[in-house]
Amino acid sequence: MVLDEKMQPVEEPDLARGEIVPSVAQIEALWVMDSPEVVELRVVREYEGGGADVEEVVTRSAEGHWEAPEWALGWLAANGDPNDRLHIVPCDVYREFTPREICAVERADDLQRQLNEVPERARAEIEELQSYAASMDALACALYEELAAKDDEIASTDAAICSLYELSERGCKAMNPNMQDAMVAIYARRIKRGEISLDSVPERIRDLVREAICRNE
Repeated sequence: MVLDEKMQPVEEPDLARGEIVPSVAQIEALWVMDSPEVVELRVVREYEGGGADVEEVVTRSAEGHWEAPEWALGWLAANGDPNDRLHIVPCDVYREFTPREICAVERADDLQRQLNEVPERARAEIEELQSYAASMDALACALYEELAAKDDEIASTDAAICSLYELSERGCKAMNPNMQDAMVAIYARRIKRGEISLDSVPERIRDLVREAICRNE
């Protein structure tokens, strides 16, 4: 049962203009006995010289009812003490919003409606951006594949140049400085790609290749 702030029942609280909060109420409740307790004396032990021990046995409990507000009867039936007249009873109280709170709720509802009503143009722009992102992904993949193919081509060319250099290097005692720099760069690239090791580099330029690799690390 929901009560208003005057402790009167509220059948259908308007949650758009108020809220339900847990509370307590002090009420006056009277326990009225309808029928008293019935007690009998029963013999539990008899003695040979006469006399006996007896005990009281309740054969019917006292019956009664609470005179209290209807909304509190359930709590009193479970928790009420017939010897008490005043009781602190838990309850739910409907509190109406103040005018300022109502304005704040209405503004929040209006903002939520605006957020839910996304314009069609915004949806179209989102779809366009998603399409553009997909196109950029496809372009990036194509560029990556093209670069990978070029890397393979460069690797093959480097290997062929190195083979020619190693053949000619056996009978060549002097090397053009520009040619030497180019070969150092090619061997360094092949080592970085993991195609060969430094030991595979011709001895004549091995130290130069080692220095080139160290400079670029």
